[in-house]
Amino acid sequence: MFKKQVLGVILIIIMALGLAGCNSAATKGGQSGGKDVIPLIMLTSEPAGENDAGSMEREARLASWDLKSGKLSWEQEACFRQEMGEEYNPRLIWDGGSRLFACSFGSQETGRLIKGQASKLSVQEIRTDSMPMVAAIKASSEQDELLLAYPRSPSGESPDSLIPEVIVIESHRGDLVVKRELPLPDYAAKGDIMPLLISGNSSQFKLLLLNNDIEAAEDGLLLAKVAEQQEDWQKIKGETLGLIVGGGTDLAQTGSNIYRTIPEPAKLSLVQREPAWEEFSPLSDLQAGLSKNIEKAMEKYGDAYCDLRLGSFKDILLVAADLPEEHWIWAFRGEKCIGRLYTNNETQSMESSPGNEKMQATAFSARADWFILPADGYGQYK
Repeated sequence: MFKKQVLGVILIIIMALGLAGCNSAATKGGQSGGKDVIPLIMLTSEPAGENDAGSMEREARLASWDLKSGKLSWEQEACFRQEMGEEYNPRLIWDGGSRLFACSFGSQETGRLIKGQASKLSVQEIRTDSMPMVAAIKASSEQDELLLAYPRSPSGESPDSLIPEVIVIESHRGDLVVKRELPLPDYAAKGDIMPLLISGNSSQFKLLLLNNDIEAAEDGLLLAKVAEQQEDWQKIKGETLGLIVGGGTDLAQTGSNIYRTIPEPAKLSLVQREPAWEEFSPLSDLQAGLSKNIEKAMEKYGDAYCDLRLGSFKDILLVAADLPEEHWIWAFRGEKCIGRLYTNNETQSMESSPGNEKMQATAFSARADWFILPADGYGQYK
């Protein structure tokens, strides 16, 4: 999270980032009490204290965003608190339901998370031997399960540099940990094999993997469809190195569609006979607005990083963009934008809009250094 910068207003960015061509929608799905309501978690970070240099204290509050009214509401009491440091920076995995998982990898510490007494959110700490940058991961509040997929090399370890022979599917339910080995098909590349996104549960799931064949100078994706006693593999062609270059891409799934942010925004439909990436114009439009105005943001915040990130809740795709003191979230059902939200910590203001209606400004009495979206952090490179 970021420290507060010089006060200023960047209305041009706000206008450009809201250009997605939003249209209202009245279909059901992702609803509470007959309304489309998106659960969010607001994070606030502060230095831990003079005696603990480099550490941060992070506080989280449950929030809900009503897409019909545009209203954002939040709990006054924190649902959990964390003391962050070099040895403790868990990956927070949440599906928008009643359970959040704080996943630590390898030798990372645990035990620094304090659950709020009044919150309805259940928080569970998990440890896995997987390396954090080679694991696709998802949560299921309904089934009380955290599911991971990561490659295992012939030595039994999972570093990036070795050629894997199997994909390990690791299921955590309370104190019960069950591992399943998924052998790679014979035609899998002898090079980079990395899980990108997993959906379903430990009994029946789909797994999307990067499949870069270094020897043949070819790349693509593998899609595994796995049931209890059945494994079906499918090749997906297309350039994929852009998915992992630099900070990599964000991935999210709604229904049978998978979305990515880079190398360019696109959608992959898994119901097609031969799935292939195709342009998804709502994301492309948002990315274009972001690119055109990034220089304005650099003038204000310096070397601030700002790119689109993805989440999902039921049939709704969520898209977010973040600057040190400003945050945008869009909600899409299909290609229709059904909600926009903007918060500004400096001006303590918030703007929201249901669908394509005019953005309405209100006071924002809370502070949000980051919003955790449902399904935020599921894809490997986050």
